[in-house]
Amino acid sequence: MTLRDIELGVETALNGQWPDMPVYRNQRPEDFVRPSFLVKGGPVSQEEMGGAVEQFTAQVTVTAFLPVDAYNNSNADDLFRRMSEVMALFAGGYVQIGDRCPHVTVLTGDYGLDYAAVAATLRWHEAWETGEEYPLMRELKINTK
Repeated sequence: MTLRDIELGVETALNGQWPDMPVYRNQRPEDFVRPSFLVKGGPVSQEEMGGAVEQFTAQVTVTAFLPVDAYNNSNADDLFRRMSEVMALFAGGYVQIGDRCPHVTVLTGDYGLDYAAVAATLRWHEAWETGEEYPLMRELKINTK
């Protein structure tokens, strides 16, 4: 599973909830429309679990843009509501990414004058085929007191 897979999975979830709203990935165009979403992945970390198993952690941020007034401010209540609705997409503890469901370990939300942002930290494991075989343990010696 790649960061692009995660971004596409989150985009699919957003499109399922808000089918008429544009979803931009990684870059908000200069002439973007409101209301809309921006999905951006990263950072990613990798940790060896032993053998050919690796644990990955990645963050994905969803930024919601709502209509603004003459001063480029959005309604704070609407921003908070949209932030809560986006957080609800991740509230089950996982997010569907293709045929995988990485675990949501941290979920944070915040909003400013004209946007609401939700950051989800996802964790999953990958098992790699190494072609190496390790001999079975034939003997175990234990000393106890």
